[in-house]
Amino acid sequence: MLDETVVAAFQSGDEGVFQTILDRYESPIYRLILAMVCHVQDAQDLTQEVFVRVFEKRQQFKGESQLNTWITSIARFHTINFLRRSRAKQWLSLEHWMQRFGGDVQDDRNESNLDGIVAQSELQSVLTNAMSQLRFAERELIGLVDIHGLDYQAVARLQHCPVGNS
Repeated sequence: MLDETVVAAFQSGDEGVFQTILDRYESPIYRLILAMVCHVQDAQDLTQEVFVRVFEKRQQFKGESQLNTWITSIARFHTINFLRRSRAKQWLSLEHWMQRFGGDVQDDRNESNLDGIVAQSELQSVLTNAMSQLRFAERELIGLVDIHGLDYQAVARLQHCPVGNS
């Protein structure tokens, strides 16, 4: 957690402190956005746009939530708006889920790894089917908790609902 002095310096436009914030939060925000858009270039562009917005809106941060939650909220809304504009259908990267639950995603096509490739293919099919049946809000919650690592209280604040409903 960043102390009040760092947040105050950030709000005043201190570029060194902003770099510290960027170093700390850029990677998790990128991973969240990548999971939402499933396209590397779009995720890179959106991450950059998010941090431009964070810097531009820095004085709007009131300290009522953690800085991480505030930045995640900006990323989430910016990405949702992008998805609405682009009409993207797929939200979560299958590669992420394969790495998370199915092991290595590398495609080593040799005899000794044939069983592994078949197992990955079966898992890929199951995950694709399961994720496609979830509503966008459900996929988003999975992304916020599993990919971005937010706790349930932070997700509830982002969703504007009690903890039991998020």
